[in-house]
Amino acid sequence: TASLKYSLPQEIQDARDEGIGLSLIIRDAITNEEIQKDPQYNILKLEKGKTYKAQIHISSTHDRNYLALRTPIPSGAEILDTTFVTTAQIPQYNYNQDDKDYWNWYKKYFSGHWMSNQQIYDNEVRTFWNYFAKGTTSVTFMFRTKSSGIYPTPPVYAECMYESEIFGRSNGILYEIE
Repeated sequence: TASLKYSLPQEIQDARDEGIGLSLIIRDAITNEEIQKDPQYNILKLEKGKTYKAQIHISSTHDRNYLALRTPIPSGAEILDTTFVTTAQIPQYNYNQDDKDYWNWYKKYFSGHWMSNQQIYDNEVRTFWNYFAKGTTSVTFMFRTKSSGIYPTPPVYAECMYESEIFGRSNGILYEIE
């Protein structure tokens, strides 16, 4: 068995679904408004100093074992680890008004989409599942832009760690932080 990998410029890589479907949505953390790519230049424009929410949707039509997800961010940004007491928190939605959130948590826990581990690095978040049941789930984290510039960023990538032929990726992104 042989495996061949080659490199394309990160920002022009197209999405692929080889058993795992992925999509990335970037939202303004305060207004929850989705940030759209500039259709003419295929650039995602962000503002320096603002906080954004990255939401990754993962889907699979089969049960998977040992699924790993890598979510890179642009080099001009930093990931906010909200598990630290010193990290500022953005007010969340009013969870007292509906039981839908509890039901979503219950379905996520018992449907086999319980995250095994999450590691936060300087330039990416890595998420792992020992067992990923067929269906869809999402992962969300916050990041803040800190340096102006243009940053080619690799696509979000997921694979079964011991079955590398089963993978998925999103489109590569060219970020412009103004």
